[in-house]
Amino acid sequence: MSVQLEFRWSEEVYVMAGEIAYRYKMTHSWQRYAGWFFVSLMLFGALTIERPNGYALLYVGTIMSVYWFFIKGFLYKSRLKHSFKKEAMEKLTMHFDITKGGVNINGNMIAWNQISLVILHPQGFLLERPEGYPYLPATAFKSDKDVEYFFALIDRNDIPLVRVS
Repeated sequence: MSVQLEFRWSEEVYVMAGEIAYRYKMTHSWQRYAGWFFVSLMLFGALTIERPNGYALLYVGTIMSVYWFFIKGFLYKSRLKHSFKKEAMEKLTMHFDITKGGVNINGNMIAWNQISLVILHPQGFLLERPEGYPYLPATAFKSDKDVEYFFALIDRNDIPLVRVS
């Protein structure tokens, strides 16, 4: 048995895949600690306002926290949109064939042992591998049975699952 997926590679799909990868990196990598460092810097600055240069820590912590938690995501999304338009991949149709041997993407076979992690999101699935994150939109699956078979193959190959929202 195999699962056949086919979908149009659009700007919305590309941006969604990028946002899921961004959320994963911000919640499951060392980068999550940078945000907490900026918040703690802001709080420490608030506690040391009465000292000379006490406002400096508060200002730096506040500016960096606002950048980290709000502006950085917006800039990342705009870079994704710009990158998609630059690469002109609008008319590309993606063909996925999910089998016991691996995932075939437009004729390129990826063995299951090359996939280190599957990132689950309500909008779709990212397959983590050293070369990038192939994206499978949830709407590309034709039935729940296909999704169950996909999960069974992930489980059979001992690939960890991580949920992001």
